[in-house]
Amino acid sequence: MRKRNTAFIFILSLLVAGVSTGCENQRSREDYSEIEVEKGDIADGLTREGRIAVKAAYENISLLGETFNTPEKDSDKVVLEIEEVYAVPGLAVNEGVPVIKLTDESVQAYKEMLEKEQKKAERAVSLAQMDKEEKSLDIEYTYQKSIADGQNAEEKYNLTMQTLENNIKSLQDEIAACQERIRSLESNNGTSTELTVERSNLSSLQTRLQTAQNEKESKEIQAKQEYDQAQLNYDYAEEVKENAEKELEDTVTSAQTYLTSINDAVEQFETNMGDGVIKASCSGTVVSVSCKAGEALKTDKNIITYADSGQITMTVGVSQNKILSFHVGDAVNLKLDVYENEVISGEIINLEPNASDDTEQNEYQVTVRMTDNEKTVYTDMTGSVVFTEKEVNDVLFVPVESIIRRNTASYVEAYDTDGSVKEIEVKTGFSDGENVEIMSGLEEGQKILVKNMEDESEETK
Repeated sequence: MRKRNTAFIFILSLLVAGVSTGCENQRSREDYSEIEVEKGDIADGLTREGRIAVKAAYENISLLGETFNTPEKDSDKVVLEIEEVYAVPGLAVNEGVPVIKLTDESVQAYKEMLEKEQKKAERAVSLAQMDKEEKSLDIEYTYQKSIADGQNAEEKYNLTMQTLENNIKSLQDEIAACQERIRSLESNNGTSTELTVERSNLSSLQTRLQTAQNEKESKEIQAKQEYDQAQLNYDYAEEVKENAEKELEDTVTSAQTYLTSINDAVEQFETNMGDGVIKASCSGTVVSVSCKAGEALKTDKNIITYADSGQITMTVGVSQNKILSFHVGDAVNLKLDVYENEVISGEIINLEPNASDDTEQNEYQVTVRMTDNEKTVYTDMTGSVVFTEKEVNDVLFVPVESIIRRNTASYVEAYDTDGSVKEIEVKTGFSDGENVEIMSGLEEGQKILVKNMEDESEETK
């Protein structure tokens, strides 16, 4: 009877032990989560908190064509009329999507106005070029004449003076001869008629001499002036020619510049609204709209205001002893509280000393810009900027909480083939505080165990 009881007790003990072991295995599977060893990059750095700022952008229609839309009467001015406004406050838009539709009639009228000005400008260029060709011949003739006149100026002056002097000398000689004839007639009792003729001739010669002497004085002044002018024209002939040619060239250039301007205006209009549609100039969220259907399109006015998704920034403070590690253009990561555990790419766009005296140590204001514009972000959203100070690439890594430290060794846990939990010794490397590099002991994709955080918190109660 005793032997039967002993056997019964032994079997019962085995059953209890089996149940107990099953319960332990069941508890282990509930206490742990199974994850895979990953391969990639891990980094560590400086984290600073800040708030999002979204820069405003504006739809401001600046039409080059308005320079030419200047009729004598304001009532004749071509007006672009709005048919429909697609943009409404709160609407998220991408760059290039339609935001305003213009009436077909007003668009066509504006095109015709520009084409008319274009033809006038083309005609002005042709006339300026023809005028240049014609006047260039006159300029060259004037230049060559100035050179020739200058080279012959002295000879011409001397010839003029010599001619005047010879004329006077000739008259003086005639007067002397006439006087001699009169004296001869008087000495030889010449007839009164002969004396009268000679005396009349003498008077005429004396008058002519006086005229010639007076004329010599005035013509000498004139000849000197002509000489000086010829010399002046000679000295400045090259400069005068260049200035005249430049004036013609400037006229052509001015006409061509005007034509280029009107061509640019035509191209701008065709590109931006030739189809009658005004498109968003940036991606972002519409903040306000200051135009409506039926109104004339206002140029050089802010008709739509956007929160520009390409200008989303966060400014944070960085101490002076850290700032030398960072430069404009460096990549950073942003984390926004609203997008928990998501990393958003960014870059540093500005570094400047903090103008405030509130900080105990010298601090710099670092402004970073989001380069990942896929998120919906608003001004004053809170978050942080992570500046990378150290990074390792293309390495195996596991969560920090999966590592078990014992003395100088490190281990991770994994399920064995029989379902029990086993330890695997690993060699660890760099850690960013969340993940740790595995230098040996594991392979990519290998499954390990991470103890559930809820179970750990319950055990610590």
